Amino acid sequence: MDHRQCDVAARGSDGKPLFPWVTAVMDVRSRRLLGWYLHSGPNQDTILAALRRALLRYGVPRHLLVDNGKDFRAKALTGGRKDPPLDEGRVLALTGHLGITCHFAAPYNPKAKPIERAFRTLKEWMERRFAAYRGGNPQERPEDLKHLWKRIEDLPSLTQIDQLYGEFIEGVYNEHPHTGDGMEGRSPREVYDALLPRRAAAAPEALH
Repeated sequence: MDHRQCDVAARGSDGKPLFPWVTAVMDVRSRRLLGWYLHSGPNQDTILAALRRALLRYGVPRHLLVDNGKDFRAKALTGGRKDPPLDEGRVLALTGHLGITCHFAAPYNPKAKPIERAFRTLKEWMERRFAAYRGGNPQERPEDLKHLWKRIEDLPSLTQIDQLYGEFIEGVYNEHPHTGDGMEGRSPREVYDALLPRRAAAAPEALH
């Protein structure tokens, strides 16, 4: 489980432009994206929202790999803002209650976080299609972005981007054949369905 800031401008609930964040949960073995949540900035509630989506649909895993512990408890849980520390204990308490063992990826080591490649794929395959795409650096930035930035009403809402993300993840990313180790040309969904045991979905009342 990890998060990244998207390179697509959106219209926030307050009517102001922003670049939303996505928090996502991925099965490491199959590379299948199981849960995600688009939001204005990562915090304990957005982390729980993405995890909740995954648990309700795919059941409770035995292990959960998350971003480096320090980053997870600081930037991820405060959105990088100078807010008072949030109660990250809610996240760890929930996983502990469900019998999930948390593991923290090594800091500054993308290889320890397979979800980084999935994030790059989402950027290259989907985010670039938006008129409000800003690029990952000045060289990638479209010329007309500054004009679109002035027309806030033309920007997609967070809800719209969240819906499009879901459609792309389920209809394209999870169905596209992969050639990585152990994938053998199969899609993440095919590998997940073939190799991983079915688990009972988490009860909604257990996720509060």
